Amino acid sequence: MNLKRVYASDLAGKTVVSDRGRMVGTLYDLTLDVETGTLLNLIIEPEKTKGPTQSILELPVDEEGFATVPYDSVEAVSDVIVINEEKALTTI
Repeated sequence: MNLKRVYASDLAGKTVVSDRGRMVGTLYDLTLDVETGTLLNLIIEPEKTKGPTQSILELPVDEEGFATVPYDSVEAVSDVIVINEEKALTTI
């Protein structure tokens, strides 16, 4: 089996967008289960201003201003990280 490796350090700072084309923010960090190694969440620094053609996905933020999105909402990782908007909002 040939698995593609993606390093966490390469993901930090990537733009996160929804599957509907809305700007979500920038990936700040990841959380994982230390016993299983399973990725749990994306920690996102939300986009703060609205552009003329994009609305921003409204996610609750913690006291430091970061939003948490479950890893299972990730649909694709390339130049940007694409998350399923419905999953991200319903699993909070």
